[in-house]
Amino acid sequence: MNNTRKFGWPFTLALSLHLLLLSVFLFSFDFQVTPESNPAPEAIDAIIIDDAVIQAEAERLKKIELENLKQAQALARQTAEQEKQRAEKITAEKRKLEEAAQKAEAEKLKAEQLAAEQRKQQEVAKQKTEQAAEQKRKQEQDAKQKAAQVAAEKQKQEKAAQQKAEAEKIKAQQLAAEQLKQQEVAKQKTEQAAEQKRKQEQDAKQKAAQVAA
Repeated sequence: MNNTRKFGWPFTLALSLHLLLLSVFLFSFDFQVTPESNPAPEAIDAIIIDDAVIQAEAERLKKIELENLKQAQALARQTAEQEKQRAEKITAEKRKLEEAAQKAEAEKLKAEQLAAEQRKQQEVAKQKTEQAAEQKRKQEQDAKQKAAQVAAEKQKQEKAAQQKAEAEKIKAQQLAAEQLKQQEVAKQKTEQAAEQKRKQEQDAKQKAAQVAA
């Protein structure tokens, strides 16, 4: 309907123009100038056009108008189809771009999450390494302290054993000296007893000799 309204006024204009031309041909006059003293009768050239000719011309113009209308409609349909295809293409391209953008955003988010997870794992691994190193250092320190304590205890025991051995040695020496002293005293007593016995025997012999004499 819009196309019919759009192309209706050219048809009306063309029809009016043709009717105007026909009217001009119909009512045109051929004037000839004659002397005023003897004016000649005027000759009128007129073209008589049948209604059938006008109707035919109107039909022809109508057919042309209809053909133009059909062509215009076909062109409009073609243009609309092209615009539709172009819009669909633009929409498809836009959808592809949006999908690509969404995919890129998703990949970016995934990459960020992966990077965050890797950083977290690295941090956990670092903490575990530091904890293991601290535990190892503490174990080594405890082992050194224990070794130092064992060494100190061993040194203490060795010193105590050495002191005990020294004490036992001194005691043994004292005991040996006491035994030697006792032996010396016993030897002196034995010698004194023997000397006394010898002296008594000598005195007895002298008395016996005196008695015999």
